[in-house]
Amino acid sequence: MNAVLRLARPRQWTKNLLLLAALVFAGRFSDPVAWKEAGLAFLAFVLASAGVYAWNDAYDAPQDRNHPKKKNRPVASGAISAPLALTFGISWALAGIVVAYIVRFELAAWVAVYLVIQVGYTLGLKHVNVLDVFLVASGFVIRAAAGGVAINAYVSNWLLFCTGALALMLVTAKRRQEFRSSGGEITRKSLDGYSERALDALVLFSATLAALAYCIYAIESENALRTPLLIVTTPFVLFGIARYLVLVFGQDIGEEPEEVLLTDRWIQAAVLGFIIFSVVAVSGQVDNGSATVTGPELAPPQAVLRPTAGEASA
Repeated sequence: MNAVLRLARPRQWTKNLLLLAALVFAGRFSDPVAWKEAGLAFLAFVLASAGVYAWNDAYDAPQDRNHPKKKNRPVASGAISAPLALTFGISWALAGIVVAYIVRFELAAWVAVYLVIQVGYTLGLKHVNVLDVFLVASGFVIRAAAGGVAINAYVSNWLLFCTGALALMLVTAKRRQEFRSSGGEITRKSLDGYSERALDALVLFSATLAALAYCIYAIESENALRTPLLIVTTPFVLFGIARYLVLVFGQDIGEEPEEVLLTDRWIQAAVLGFIIFSVVAVSGQVDNGSATVTGPELAPPQAVLRPTAGEASA
């Protein structure tokens, strides 16, 4: 049972907390029905992602046995056979789709899209430089979008873009540390074609993109005009990104991003501060009557698709 639990990688379930972001930015954090729907969505993606991890471990076992850390994974170490891991993976993935369907069909569709992308990644797309990190980052964006679908709220493109940029920073930092851990000896095809300098540049590029995108979102987006206090969340985002870069380049941390979240108290403080001030900011939303802010960034889709008379189209 311990090996089965490790196969599901519970430490990586923290990624699925993105599904709860819509609760905050839609101002639905006091709605028990929304919490129930978001909770089921979280469970659906826990099951779906566990299925992906099981497939990946079964498929990559021969290469993982040559890796100093990944050789201890359940399949690579021999604790679970590859066929059994695939069976668990399929079962978990199907269960994830079923749980998502209980919430609504659209959520099940997002889970299915996530699974298709991840299967393609496992079967060979992860060996294509740059495309591999974009595909992994897409999983974060899908979670953010699915969180809005789960509670029937529209998620703005701004939030999706910020999520994607931040995810790209985490994934490129992970690749960088994997490359450094290999000591220059490429034991995994996913690292072939990369160089340390190229990965350093990608980390800095995506970190800069994430920081600028969130600052613009917090100041100039329609949601920011409705929520002036949203700007107070920017120091936490900038501090979190800066702290992560210090850890990546100063302490060679980053191969397991979830470990940083679970162990670094300053990153934890930044995340907690961001959540608290986001809730405070959204609670203080104002409507200044301007036509430029009538389309909420997170609102029921029907409110966006059918604006009332005199309102600007979203």
